[in-house]
Amino acid sequence: MSQVFVSHASEDRERALALVTALRDEGLDVWWDADLRAGTAYAGELQARVERAACVVVLWSRHAIDEQRTWIRSEADEGRRRGVLVPVRLDPVAPPKPYDQIQTIDLIDWIGDRGAPAFRKLVADIRAWLAAPPATTASAPKRSGRRALLVALSRGADAPALPAAERNVLRLAEALTWPECEFEVVSLVDPDGRQLMRAIADLLAPASHDDFVLLYFAGHVSFTGFGPFLPARNSELPAGVSLALIKQMFLDQTQVGHLFIVLDACYGDTAKAEVEAQLRTQLGPGPGKVLLATSAGPAARPEAWQDAHSPLTGLLLHALSNDAADSNHDGISTVEEVLQAIQVALGEGVLPLVFNTKPSEMQLRRRSGSVLADIKLHPLQQQFVDRIAPVFWRGELIPFLGDGIWDGSQRNYYAIVKQLSERAGLGAGHNPTMAAAAEALQFERRRQPFLADLREILGGPAQLAPPAAFDMILDMKPPWFVISTTHDLELERALDEAGRPYVLVSHILRSAGDDVGKALLLRSAHHPRGRDPATAAAVRLTSELEAEIDDDDCVIYKLLGSPFLAEHPAVRDRELDTVVITESDHITFLAQLEHQHTTIPSAFALQLYTRRLLFLGFNLDIWHYRLIGHAFFRREPRLQREAARDDDRRSGALAVREPASTLEQRLWEQFHVDMSSIELPTLVRALRARRPA
Repeated sequence: MSQVFVSHASEDRERALALVTALRDEGLDVWWDADLRAGTAYAGELQARVERAACVVVLWSRHAIDEQRTWIRSEADEGRRRGVLVPVRLDPVAPPKPYDQIQTIDLIDWIGDRGAPAFRKLVADIRAWLAAPPATTASAPKRSGRRALLVALSRGADAPALPAAERNVLRLAEALTWPECEFEVVSLVDPDGRQLMRAIADLLAPASHDDFVLLYFAGHVSFTGFGPFLPARNSELPAGVSLALIKQMFLDQTQVGHLFIVLDACYGDTAKAEVEAQLRTQLGPGPGKVLLATSAGPAARPEAWQDAHSPLTGLLLHALSNDAADSNHDGISTVEEVLQAIQVALGEGVLPLVFNTKPSEMQLRRRSGSVLADIKLHPLQQQFVDRIAPVFWRGELIPFLGDGIWDGSQRNYYAIVKQLSERAGLGAGHNPTMAAAAEALQFERRRQPFLADLREILGGPAQLAPPAAFDMILDMKPPWFVISTTHDLELERALDEAGRPYVLVSHILRSAGDDVGKALLLRSAHHPRGRDPATAAAVRLTSELEAEIDDDDCVIYKLLGSPFLAEHPAVRDRELDTVVITESDHITFLAQLEHQHTTIPSAFALQLYTRRLLFLGFNLDIWHYRLIGHAFFRREPRLQREAARDDDRRSGALAVREPASTLEQRLWEQFHVDMSSIELPTLVRALRARRPA
């Protein structure tokens, strides 16, 4: 069978032919419907071809998105189900749901040029997919008795789509198959009722007392008078599959010794008391099991399910990827330790229930000495790691931190927006950017009370686990240069605790004196010049800052400031305000960057010229897009020019980011940024595995 299947609308046959011809000239084995032999059963041959194809390329156009073109969606579903879908846009239209959540290659203006960057990327992506194993299941031999079923429920009846549900399953499947976890994993995305029940039966029926089974659901859960339901299609009941039925048929009958159920659910506005009462009744007691579930509140509302992960699963992934859930430092993360770590971060937003078992005996992750060498990556992710590992260990990367490094926690971008909106009294129907939400709250509170609110929001849980980006920075070869747009000072605290010296630089947005537009420089306590109050801080025009920074200084460029900087003695006495977060702040800040003496410090020009930006957890909302475009890509045209000129983008900027929308994807493409969906903890682990001897 041919390896590449091309699906298209009949009206696009001429454009499809041009693409098929170009792909075949690249040496790819391509099949499309024009290859049907006379006398062949049309539908049967098409079905056989798409089911066996190693890669399914779907050409979305104004004709292909028509709801009547059911065969195109069927072929796209087959590729999506098996994890081999490569979507391509021929016209400036949005693919239908849920395909609009999958990264798409644009050939809108392509006229057959085989050297065009978009076509070269398509060829490279197809070759990578051909070399990859199917993504829907991970069934390599694992440690005996460790099995997991992961189910995404992203489409409920009359409910908003939850793009994070499918991403949760994909990333969790990857994590659970790491050598430290060694689970045999089966994944389902929006299954019908029969598929769901069969998969649960296949998971639990053969399990024995010595086995560890993980049953994970992510997405919509609805509540009726008969209890909670999972929205599975073609079920006997319109509401879906009842959790009570799953318990009666499977959970109460299983012989498994260790059963861990994770219900990362979107309940909407269902009250917490009802959620807890229903889950206790419908899933416990009975044979031993541990249940970890969202308990309502912000983490259970659709707004929290639009980013890369939902809050609960983001924390679970974090616990699996490092030692955050190894409280006794024995190299083993038990379910009990994972529950404790997630409770610290989410508080009342999570519900742990234990029924007739000991979660301390359930080993979820076990560290081993050889694990770094055994990291399994998708070929596209491996290419990304191979590209950046040498420059990282040579000290030629500039990490550019955004709020997304706190994925799944209360300091994540979307969690902060949610808290700002609630304090500003915005209703649930609003979906503002961070700048708009902050503007609304500042209008309500005025500046100083607003900054006090912001400090309280950013304070978060006292024991929040540090993100993997901090590990990356601690690994970096000094003198390093980091740009941070997070408004917290957690990285700085982590460096202080590790005894690492650094210099922090931020812009002054407001001042009681004549310091507006200048740069604030603070040296850490471990810096040789940070112990003397006379040299621990300085305020200078940005054009004069070069004399304050030594060649061996590690620098954190706090581009958008922090409300916590106002508590520093050198700042408090001068009443300096560095925070850029509201829409008004961004307008003022962008105006300051237009002036020679208040623009980005010239001391940083060499760093930006000789090193590559690596965006980590940075979300391109409209204000972030304006800021980055204005401050870096427009002001430093080399960054964009070299990226556009070099086909494989070895000279351009990089980003670890899965765009949350088609618009964000297009904005990143305008900057010619080379992107990867690799998890940040996985990237850190993979880089450490490539550390030079």
